[in-house]
Amino acid sequence: MPFVDACRVLSDARQPYDVVFFGDGELRPDTLTVADLSRYSTLVVAGCDDLTDHQRALVRDFPGRVVEMPDLADPQVRVQTDADFAISIQRVPEGAAVHVIRYDYDEAADAAAPLERLELSIRLPESFSRADAISPAGDLRAALTADGERHRLVLEAVPLYGVVLLRP
Repeated sequence: MPFVDACRVLSDARQPYDVVFFGDGELRPDTLTVADLSRYSTLVVAGCDDLTDHQRALVRDFPGRVVEMPDLADPQVRVQTDADFAISIQRVPEGAAVHVIRYDYDEAADAAAPLERLELSIRLPESFSRADAISPAGDLRAALTADGERHRLVLEAVPLYGVVLLRP
């Protein structure tokens, strides 16, 4: 199944992604517009072989790249760790919110011990200079350096869940 394969490739590479469903025009309205997709730079159309005329026009007029499978030659997130975690990046009025959730649960301890250090290289369309760490216990720490679109984020005392708010 191409859709599942695309999700697996992106998830295994720890790349943030959204799933946008095209309505079939009967059970769900076919109302997406190019403006709805404008926040994305790439549209992956894995397994989209039965599109309506409106959807074909939407894909044709999409201003970014359209691919059938993800191309990870220049991934948005680069990381070198064995830690089991996922990342999601959301645009927010203040800048960008980088959500980190860890899955490396220790059954014997019935907890996920804080990860000492996690280094991320994140490509973003604008440059940020401040990083504010937010976590339930307030232990998460973040340091940020930027070089154009590439941002190096060093996190320490990474809990089960945390957010780093990047600001200009």
